[in-house]
Amino acid sequence: MPDIPIAPTIVRIVGAREFRWLSRAPDPKAFYAEHYFFLQPLENGRTQVVHGESFSGTIAEERWSSISVNLKRA
Repeated sequence: MPDIPIAPTIVRIVGAREFRWLSRAPDPKAFYAEHYFFLQPLENGRTQVVHGESFSGTIAEERWSSISVNLKRA
């Protein structure tokens, strides 16, 4: 898979609880991804970290198999 230039944009920061950013291909209609981290307080001073990604765009479904493989490697 060739390198695709992206320019991530931070879209939300909520204290020490949430961080979101968007990654877009040169044509955002073709492909973009929203990434997020949530920090959830637990008992006894512990914290659960939740990370997720949501992919959209006209080529997201077409390229999902290669995206999925590369993300697992990363």
